[in-house]
Amino acid sequence: MSTTWSLRRRLLGQLLLVFSGLAVLLYLSVQAVAGRAADSTQDTILGASAIAIAEQVRVAEGELTVDLPYAALEMLGLAGEDRVFYRIATSGGQLITGYDDLPPGVLPEQEDTPRFFTTSYRGDTVRVATARRSILTSDQRETVLITVAQTREAFGTLTTNIALSAAGVGLGFLALAGFLAWVAISRALKPVHEIERAGNGD
Repeated sequence: MSTTWSLRRRLLGQLLLVFSGLAVLLYLSVQAVAGRAADSTQDTILGASAIAIAEQVRVAEGELTVDLPYAALEMLGLAGEDRVFYRIATSGGQLITGYDDLPPGVLPEQEDTPRFFTTSYRGDTVRVATARRSILTSDQRETVLITVAQTREAFGTLTTNIALSAAGVGLGFLALAGFLAWVAISRALKPVHEIERAGNGD
């Protein structure tokens, strides 16, 4: 094997190693950005749903009731793969309606600013929004906690698809960069190759 060929392979290997690192960095960066965008989108819908439900809490004959705005829950159900859970209860834990075992989360400081967190519920990872509503009953002011949760299959699939698209772009970049690097190295080492051939008497 000629010295030129060996040097060419060594340089190409080093450049491909650098390009591979950049491709991996691109994939991880896009995955992180896509994940944050998916979280933000889901939080926006969950928060709007929780606030819409909170606005429907009423006192009827001295009892707390709520007329669920199903349109708010249908927004969450547009992602057919995902399931939606809700829990409306007093801050003291008295259930008004919904899933009693759904984690309520931390009581929000303001009524129009829900809190969000991710947890495991019934074997699935769910994103949860918690809102609150302060309402005057017959004898006292009661704080009602509204919790809305949604599984994450659709948003997880979206994040994965975006990351895979980035991986495809990264692989294409790697292949193109490898080809261009090979051409550039060959041209750069052409004088060395000519000197080597002359020295060998070719």
